[in-house]
Amino acid sequence: GVQTCASDLVAYQRGEGVPEDLVRAWVWSSLSAATIPDARELLKDLEGTLTAEEIAEARRLESEWKARRLGPAP
Repeated sequence: GVQTCASDLVAYQRGEGVPEDLVRAWVWSSLSAATIPDARELLKDLEGTLTAEEIAEARRLESEWKARRLGPAP
C-alpha cells in the first residue's frame, strides 16, 4: 500500500537497509506521488539528478511493477 511505497522510496533514496538506488527511489516516488505530497517533491528532485537513461530505466521498472500488480494494460 501507500505506506510500503513511502517506506521503500526513502529506503532506496537513503540506502537504509538496501543499497542506495536512485532509480528505484524514482519508481517508488512515482508510484506514491498521487497520494503523498513529499513523494512528488522527491520525484522532481530525482528527475533533476538522474540521467535520461536512468529515468527511462525507472519508467520501465515502474511499468513492470504495475503490470505484475495490476495486470496488463487493456
